[in-house]
Amino acid sequence: MPMFSRLICPGAASQFFIAACAIFIIISHTGPAVAEQDSLPAPVDTALREAEAVSDLRVSFTMEFQWMGGLTVVERYDAGRDEWAPVSGDKTALSDNARDNLEKYKQLESAPGGLIYADYRDHLSNVRLTDETADTLTYSFSSPQAPDMDGESPVRTQLIIDKDRQELMLYSVRSLRSFKPGALAKINDLVFRQRFERKIQGAPPLMTHFYWRMKGERMFGAVNKEFSMRFSDFQLEKTGNAQQRLK
Repeated sequence: MPMFSRLICPGAASQFFIAACAIFIIISHTGPAVAEQDSLPAPVDTALREAEAVSDLRVSFTMEFQWMGGLTVVERYDAGRDEWAPVSGDKTALSDNARDNLEKYKQLESAPGGLIYADYRDHLSNVRLTDETADTLTYSFSSPQAPDMDGESPVRTQLIIDKDRQELMLYSVRSLRSFKPGALAKINDLVFRQRFERKIQGAPPLMTHFYWRMKGERMFGAVNKEFSMRFSDFQLEKTGNAQQRLK
C-alpha cells in the first residue's frame, strides 16, 4: 500500500497505502480504503493493472536504511530462502526506535508484492491531471487522512506516470501547512516519497527509493521521525504464481 498510509494511520498495510490509516500518524501502517472509488484516469489504471496482475511477486534485493541522516545499515534479502543477511553497518548501534522501524520495513518490503504498487487502487480518489510534459503525466489525488481545511487540502499529492510506458514513477505527499489527521494528533511537517523504476524485464516497476519525514504531536508527546531507504540489486525469484504469470 502506499507507504504514506502505512505511515500515517494505524492499520495494516494492504500493502502501498502503507495503509492503516496513514499518517500513521502516522502511527502505524495502513489507511482506510476509499468507500466510493472514482474511475481512475486510463494511464493510472493501466499502471496499476500491471502491478495487480502479479501482486504476489517475489524478488531478492539489497536494502540501505538510513535513520535521521545518521547511521546507515545495509542488508540483503534472499527471496528463495526468505532470509535476510547483513551487508554493512551495525544495527545494534541504532536507537530502539530506529531498529524497530528497520525491522518493520524489512518485513513489509520482503513480503510478496512488497516493492510494487499493486494495492494502491483503493486508496486513491479524485485523481486529476495537473501537469503534462512530453514524457510524463502528473496527477493529484485526495487523501482521507488529510481532509480539506477551508476548502483547501493541507497536503500536496502527486502521482507521476511515464507517458509512453504507462507506469508509475513517483508517489509523493507533502504538507503545505499543519493539519490534524485525527482528534489526538497534529502534523506540522510531512514529506513522503516513493520512486519506482523498471529494473527487471517483464516485471512491473519496483520501488527504488523511499523517504519519510514527519514532525508533529500526538497524545503521548512529540513526533520527530526521518528516515530513508534505497533498494537495489533486484533478482526475480524463479518460483511462485506471479513468476509464472510473467512468462
